[in-house]
Amino acid sequence: MSFRIRHVGAAVAALGLVLTAAGCSASDTTPDAGDTGGGDLQTLSVVMLAGSDSGVALQRGMAAGYFADEGIEIDYSETDSPPSTVSAVVSGQYDIGHTSPAVAATVIAGGVDIRSVAGGGISKEPGNVGVLTLADSGITRWKDLEGKQVGVNAPRGVITLAVLEAVRLDGGDPAAVELVTLPLNQSVTALEDGDLDATATVKNFIVEAMDTNPDIVNLGDMVAEVFGVGALLDMFYASPDTMSNKAALIEGFRAGLEKSYADMNALPADEWRAVVGEGMGREESQWEFLSWQEFKVPVTVAEIENYSDGLIAEGWIEQIDVETFVNG
Repeated sequence: MSFRIRHVGAAVAALGLVLTAAGCSASDTTPDAGDTGGGDLQTLSVVMLAGSDSGVALQRGMAAGYFADEGIEIDYSETDSPPSTVSAVVSGQYDIGHTSPAVAATVIAGGVDIRSVAGGGISKEPGNVGVLTLADSGITRWKDLEGKQVGVNAPRGVITLAVLEAVRLDGGDPAAVELVTLPLNQSVTALEDGDLDATATVKNFIVEAMDTNPDIVNLGDMVAEVFGVGALLDMFYASPDTMSNKAALIEGFRAGLEKSYADMNALPADEWRAVVGEGMGREESQWEFLSWQEFKVPVTVAEIENYSDGLIAEGWIEQIDVETFVNG
């Protein structure tokens, strides 16, 4: 889709907004691997954003032995801290990281050289993200977020970008939205406690909130509203050194991921939701709230520009070299 431009005069975020720590606090969640077929395996360390559909697909592929077939053992871990994850990947603490295309574009604009490894999920329907509010809040459309305190996980993230643009497209003034930065795992509680009027969050937390609190309603998927259903939602990346020094392992990772994704893409919607819901440790009653995705390995320049154009339009970043990031 073509991103509809709004200029708000925002300054480009400092690099420290994206890279705030040298390390990454990740907890190992490596599942039992399938038959490795014997022989020596070479390790690739992969750090994923917690609670992602792509993480479920990756772990299923590990359990099926698809990466072992390529001579690879995946050292899998998860994190709730995307900024420190980027720093850890760039410094070589991890081989491969996982992020959104918008964060990748912001990182590149900040002068950090990372390269695309593979794609992740593509939305087949709305619901991968949303804005939660209380039923009695009086908020029934995007424009109603004017003058309201809205929780976001990062001042310059794709969630924030999509919220502001959705307000503008609905005839509202995005500058009138009061953004409150909170970790995703705290924002729903802040909403329930009355500290926020609404909060923008991701599917993992939407599922739990909608199932456990009947007073919570979902205003809608602002990313689908602005960037379209079918947009690339997440992706894998690495440093140029890793791409060069471990080129064969990267190709093996892509090959294993292709098989993992093919298994997931072959599932009908209900089975897909069951696999993802179980993989995320969600109760069966919550599976219906999971939005269906397709997975793909190739990443195109246009998919990244879908987000970078919006970030540029906001004045958050300047023009970046998307071609080198995707194909360099």
